[in-house]
This record gives sequence, structure tokens and C-alpha cells, in this order.
Amino acid sequence: GKVTSNLDDERLHSMTSHAFSLILILFSPIPVNRKEQALTMWLRAICKIEVDEDITASQKAGNIHAEIFAALSGDDFSRAASIAMKHGHIMLAMIITNATATSG
Repeated sequence: GKVTSNLDDERLHSMTSHAFSLILILFSPIPVNRKEQALTMWLRAICKIEVDEDITASQKAGNIHAEIFAALSGDDFSRAASIAMKHGHIMLAMIITNATATSG
């Protein structure tokens, strides 16, 4: 129906916008290190949408571990630690937090 059509239109607009921003990054006359940084930020933005969807689906399914894994896969360690803490997995939250501190 109309709601599905609006969602499809939003998704198409989002995909088109992301595609043009990628083209701008790839073909801009900027130094390579800035291009790599811009590409990394672009990839994070693209992945965030799917990561958020995965976290929401895992929450609805009651799968705490999949929820934490989805946050980690999106490079969102603080969110993963918060999810673990919220569900009483204090040691796991500490391990995630410690991994962030040592890898950064």
C-alpha cells in the first residue's frame, strides 16, 4: 500500500544520496589520506542503517547475544557494552569496554 510505497521511496532516495556522496568522495581532487577518511565515514554511515535494523530485529526476537554482536559488527563498542550491561552481562560489558580501550 501507500506506506510501503513511501518506505520504498525513502529507501531509494537514501540509496541515491549515498551513491552520489560516494562518487563525490572517489572523484574529488582531495589528498588520498582525506579520501580514505571520507570513505571510512561513508561506510560507517551506510552500515549503521543495517546495524540498527539488525539490533532492532534481535531485540524483538529476544536474542541478546545477536543484539550485542550486531552492535559490535557496526563498530559501536559503547552500544554493545550498554546492551550487555542492560541485560546483566557485566563481565561481558567490561571485556567489550576493555577491548575498546586497548585497541584505540
